[in-house]
Amino acid sequence: MSDTLIHLQTVDGVRVATIGSEIDLANAPVFERYLGEAAADVPSLIISLAECRYIDSSGLCALARLAKRLRNRFSIVVPPGTQVRRIFDIAHFGEKMRVCASLPEALSALSMGVPA
Repeated sequence: MSDTLIHLQTVDGVRVATIGSEIDLANAPVFERYLGEAAADVPSLIISLAECRYIDSSGLCALARLAKRLRNRFSIVVPPGTQVRRIFDIAHFGEKMRVCASLPEALSALSMGVPA
């Protein structure tokens, strides 16, 4: 996947994937496969949707499958007040996976072993 769509970095031993595009039916399968591979060789994965402008139901399903597969090794950053956060709130995704407001919050939750 293009580096302009997903930027990978490692912070405190945790893989952080920042999504810089929309996640929709056209790219959700590739997105899911790419992030699954990115999580394979690290203890934890954080997906930041801070720069994501839009996500549809296929993107939500891809994230739900990743969260189920990675369990407590997974956090997602969705800043309050964004369109994507509104979609997450409507879908009650905070009940299904660890949703954090910021990268520091997600790193802290993973390091403290806060259940997803």
